[in-house]
Amino acid sequence: MSSRKNSSDASAARKSSRTLRISEVARRVGFLLRALRAWEAMGLVTPLRTQSRYRLFTESDVRLLQRAIFLRRARA
Repeated sequence: MSSRKNSSDASAARKSSRTLRISEVARRVGFLLRALRAWEAMGLVTPLRTQSRYRLFTESDVRLLQRAIFLRRARA
């Protein structure tokens, strides 16, 4: 698969549904950027990537993160 196709997939996803960059997601869920990146590395979420490697999160990713954060805080 070419990088051009990956870029067009990400841009198509951006147009079809609202996507957010990682900084917007962190603000929205009230969590640190480094924690979101760590959760991505563990496979909790898999954001889309643009050709320039920006992470694009969907609304369902945000809901999943909000739920994970809620459960993490409830357990503590």
